[in-house]
Amino acid sequence: MSSENNLFYEEALDAQRLAADSFARNTAPRTTIMDGLPDLVLPQVSINGSHPDDLLAQQSAVITALAQLQRRMAAARPHGRDYQYRPNEYVQARDAWTAREALLLDLQQDLVDHAKAISRSVQR
Repeated sequence: MSSENNLFYEEALDAQRLAADSFARNTAPRTTIMDGLPDLVLPQVSINGSHPDDLLAQQSAVITALAQLQRRMAAARPHGRDYQYRPNEYVQARDAWTAREALLLDLQQDLVDHAKAISRSVQR
């Protein structure tokens, strides 16, 4: 039986990914790139512009795409087995990768906050 069809293998792999995700979130340095970006400006919701549902759907689509990208990046995260003869390079590779994952998390949170602000502005 191949490892791809083994339920226990898949569960162990999922557990490993969850642990790695937690490690990345808790150890990655917070990015400063977001600090250098201009603040997002709320759109003016009016009868002549985009419908509020369309604006929120657009934000949701971008947030969902970022979440998918985060899952793919987590799956592609450097693993020690690929650096077994160069352990110092593994640490550098891991840290560089988790910094990029942190950037995505910051970007996603920024867009979630923006979508919430759009939603609040519509509810007034």
